[in-house]
Amino acid sequence: MSVKIPMNSIILGFTGPLGSGATFISKGIEEFFGDGFKYYCLSEFIVQELRTRGNTNPKIQDKQDVGNELREKHGPAVLAFELMKRLSEEGGGKRGSVIDGIKNAAEVRALRQWPNFYLFSIQADKENRRTRCLKMNKFDSPEEFDFADKRDQYEQFEHGQQVTRCDYMADIVVVNNVDIPDHDHTSKREFIRKIHDHYIDLALESQKTEEQVLSGRRAPELDEVCMTMAYSISKRSSCIKRQVGAVIVELDRATENDNHSVNEIPFIVSNGFNEVPLGLKKCIYNADFQMCYRDHLQEEHAREIKFCPNCGEKVRFELKCSCGEIHNEYKKWCRKCNRELNPPPRCSCTKDIFSTYVPGGKDSPGKLLDMCRALHAEEMALLQLAKISRVTNENLILYCTTQPCNLCANKIVAAGIKNVVYAEPYSMKDAEDILKKGGVETRRFQGVKSSAFFRLYR
Repeated sequence: MSVKIPMNSIILGFTGPLGSGATFISKGIEEFFGDGFKYYCLSEFIVQELRTRGNTNPKIQDKQDVGNELREKHGPAVLAFELMKRLSEEGGGKRGSVIDGIKNAAEVRALRQWPNFYLFSIQADKENRRTRCLKMNKFDSPEEFDFADKRDQYEQFEHGQQVTRCDYMADIVVVNNVDIPDHDHTSKREFIRKIHDHYIDLALESQKTEEQVLSGRRAPELDEVCMTMAYSISKRSSCIKRQVGAVIVELDRATENDNHSVNEIPFIVSNGFNEVPLGLKKCIYNADFQMCYRDHLQEEHAREIKFCPNCGEKVRFELKCSCGEIHNEYKKWCRKCNRELNPPPRCSCTKDIFSTYVPGGKDSPGKLLDMCRALHAEEMALLQLAKISRVTNENLILYCTTQPCNLCANKIVAAGIKNVVYAEPYSMKDAEDILKKGGVETRRFQGVKSSAFFRLYR
């Protein structure tokens, strides 16, 4: 689709799970900066469609259904293209435009046609998000919120809700766990002002000449520098599923006498990325399976299921991939187009056999995590650390692109590391409990991600 794009305009995109506060922040930017920024929302087109169908008071589920329907019928980026046409006609705000309601990865890719597009991911703990949504009467029960939230995070088809993927593609992460009452305009203004001064100003400065930028921009935060290094080392991984990087740093602190400020200089102690040990063939090059080893094991387990564990009926396969390939036995991935397959059960009951009973399935308690052939990024970094003679590890910080699993959590506690910063959530309750009881402080990364680091800090 050909769209005339205002090339010198700053475009701030916002994504985030239900109740994270993405709308609160994006609308606040327009509210507190007047005509400097103009607010747009992708769901406006969904609401318009619902109105034409006579639904003037839609629920979240109604919007999810129609959004998916529009993306399936007109392409996964249709909402973004519609907004781009409107924005090109109107010109946006004097300083820039704000786009809320980004839910699909294709929407992000379309909006990145603007060279000055920056995607904000607004994050908050699930308990906080649930409480906010119930307080605002968006859902009738916690169970209704949980169902919509799970669907919002990731649906396994290209036209579905994909907030988790959008979060991965974000340029800037803001953690929003503080609740501000509606009547407290002073606190709200101060909160939005901090986001503006810390990140939006940085984006606006990226349009200036190098001399102008160097004279006024802020230096990168310590977390931003260290997490960018973690993302950089992650690119060494050959993992088919997820590339993870980790760095362990020690801080050298020096106090300046003139203004009593404290400088923190990170000393890189070790680093790691997820990879098979030296001497072993990488999964994709292993002639025995040439795929993710865990997926290979899952297929082997699934072939052993001849009868449904729920109803006892014989399981029959006949799955046709969207590329046209027909599969008559369980496969995790289509061998022709490499799309992920989700074979439905072929028996009388409605139980999803392969998600529930096959180890590694979506709802299965067995994740096959311990069968992975690769060292995790945190493990590799800790093994490197063991080669160095140190007095104490308590002043070390482990930066990891992904939240540690329970296997790595055990090793982090055993190594004596007391601080972990992660960028992408990979929530495992056991891992969280292990780290908490082991006295390890964990926190979600906030700041400029590696995808935009060198654009904003040039």
